[in-house]
Amino acid sequence: MTHTPQTPGPSLPLSAFVGLSLRLALREFRKGIRGFKIFLACLILGVGAISAINSISSSLVNGLNAKGQSILGGDISLQLQNRAIDQAARDWLEQRFTLTHHVTLRAMAISGEGAALTSVLSEVKAIEETYPIVGEIVLAGGDVLDTSALGPTDMIVEPDLTARLGLQVGDTLRLGTAVMTIAGILDTEPDRMAGGFAFGPRILLSKTALETTGLAAPGSLQEHNYLLRINSRTGTSDLPQAVGLIRQQFPDAEWRVRDRRDASPSLRRSIERIAIFLTLVGLTALVVGGVGIANVMVIAVIERRNEIGLRRALGATRPHIRRQFLTEALLLSALGGAA
Repeated sequence: MTHTPQTPGPSLPLSAFVGLSLRLALREFRKGIRGFKIFLACLILGVGAISAINSISSSLVNGLNAKGQSILGGDISLQLQNRAIDQAARDWLEQRFTLTHHVTLRAMAISGEGAALTSVLSEVKAIEETYPIVGEIVLAGGDVLDTSALGPTDMIVEPDLTARLGLQVGDTLRLGTAVMTIAGILDTEPDRMAGGFAFGPRILLSKTALETTGLAAPGSLQEHNYLLRINSRTGTSDLPQAVGLIRQQFPDAEWRVRDRRDASPSLRRSIERIAIFLTLVGLTALVVGGVGIANVMVIAVIERRNEIGLRRALGATRPHIRRQFLTEALLLSALGGAA
């Protein structure tokens, strides 16, 4: 007996198979998505978590950039450790920018005597009369501080310091070798966020008062910060050009240059690290959800065994059936991701 091979029928192009799979998948969805709710829930939760994390972190970083001048306290910041810039450099800067200078250091604020002596590590900030050049120093109660009115024994402290030492406005405490008077309670400081991590409550005083305390003696750890604001004398309103002008004039300067485009690098890095961590958590949730998605698809195939067998009997091929289920999975994935 001679076996006569069958002549294969005309093959359909791939686009025809894809179109047929799409039509059949859409026809299946007319019965609803019963059995695929877990599939959609896993996708919505996983993709939604990642999208929300990225959106929130981007909004925070953009907000930092938009408020960069008020966070930094100016357009440009020049920082030096343990020494001030020379007078010639300061004169050049003052001729082209609005400038203010403050010194930050750490010291023990001491209250009481003998057995009742109490001390708190604090951050001392000695400011000039021109400070701040952006924003305002607001005291508790809403009053704006006039820095030119600060006397040689006056200081403004954060409420945390008065609470820990049990003091109030008008009381005195010892700072270095001087006895200082609390002249007000600090509520808002313009460039506080730009300073990074704080080791203790803030104390604001004048540079004249700092000299009386003896804390700025040679060998003490000090940070000198020069805040600059662009004005009509700068010669340009473009921030990169202004920064380039400073770098060109002082190519060997040892100061650290920052500007309002990245006013608080430490805060920005913290936001980015938290966003990366939360994104990994979201990806983990999505991977775990993928197990649920796989189980849902397996159950859907098992429940439709009879239907698959009928299609096979009618001439459907295995690739065709696989493409149909793949098309259904892709449609549901697009729906879940869009949601």
